Amino acid sequence: MGEMNNSTYISERIKSVRLGLKLDISTVSDKSGINRKSIYRYESGDSLPRSFDTWESLAKGHGMDIEHYLDALFCIKKIQLSDYNELENRVVMLERKLKNCPLTTDSS
Repeated sequence: MGEMNNSTYISERIKSVRLGLKLDISTVSDKSGINRKSIYRYESGDSLPRSFDTWESLAKGHGMDIEHYLDALFCIKKIQLSDYNELENRVVMLERKLKNCPLTTDSS
């Protein structure tokens, strides 16, 4: 089917987790405090969360803490944290790695 860019991959993961939890955008919006239009833009690839606080809010909107939400999105298991600064650094590093990692999908 062609190449998938990193923001498309992240957007699809955000939507997939929400759908897997059988949540609608309004519910995630109400629980997270993020407006529905922003969540829709995250899921469609028009925009991505740019701050750690936004990722935390999305996690809350999905009924999870940030560690479990990142695990659901990217299969990051058992993150050992001394504090949230370490997790924020890990998110930044993940974003950097994803920017340098071309992703493809197979149409078969």
